[in-house]
Amino acid sequence: TAIDRFRGRVIFPIRNHLGKPIAFGGRSITDQEPKYLNSPENDLFHKSKILFNFDLAKKHIRKKREAILFEGYIDVISAYQANIKNVIATLGTSMSMHQARLIKRYVDKVIICYDADQAGINATYQTAKLLLDTGCEVYVANLNEGMDPDGFIRKYGGRAFEEEVVKSSDMFIKFYMNNLRKEFNLQHEGERLNYIEKVLKEIATIGNAIEREYYLKELSSEFNISYETLNVELKKYKEQHQHKDKRDENSYTNRAVNYVGTKRILPAFHNAERHLIAYMLQDVHVTNKVQKEL
Repeated sequence: TAIDRFRGRVIFPIRNHLGKPIAFGGRSITDQEPKYLNSPENDLFHKSKILFNFDLAKKHIRKKREAILFEGYIDVISAYQANIKNVIATLGTSMSMHQARLIKRYVDKVIICYDADQAGINATYQTAKLLLDTGCEVYVANLNEGMDPDGFIRKYGGRAFEEEVVKSSDMFIKFYMNNLRKEFNLQHEGERLNYIEKVLKEIATIGNAIEREYYLKELSSEFNISYETLNVELKKYKEQHQHKDKRDENSYTNRAVNYVGTKRILPAFHNAERHLIAYMLQDVHVTNKVQKEL
């Protein structure tokens, strides 16, 4: 007998940017994996292009000029009910560049508020890098270890969540440095140098010169290394980072994308023909029908 796709899960409707339901998401209420399971993808629903609650949150995101990004539907619902309304989530998957660019169209500042476990930390890092690549300012909310946003709001309320978690969020580089520390024994000289090298490589990716200077001074003060020495090393990593960016920009794929972007807009019948050919390539029945009609 067939087993229901969403068996053992709480079901949430997933709406598009217009507020129209286009799919469902199921959150496991047992230990079954995956934690979040969505409807199968189709022409209307692509999970990498949709943000949960975006239809309701976008006017609040515009007004506050910042977006709070959660991992799950329940976190979003709890926050929204607690009158924190500039809240969205990805659909149980890692963030895509399409989603990052969509967010960037509305705000410059994004506060990532994922669970404070190792999986949440890893996901925060991956999401932050994508958002930084689009030019967003990225902050990471402060949650106590083992706590999730829904649990915090239920226990302490929405006002405490805004004051103690959202408003006390750290810039991404600070979050990165704090978590990286846990991997190194900074009393050991070799590990201390490795830590500094990794931090410098991350600082080199920051576009804002004032931020770069601020974190260099922090490193200089903490480890008693001259600012000038750190700056020389930083410039090396910055040049490597810029060189990598240029290689990416000049790659065949990106040249092709840019070339397409500069072409004139095609007439409607050209686009219709291309869509028709695409359907013919995917389905022999469509091909036969077209041959018959033409």
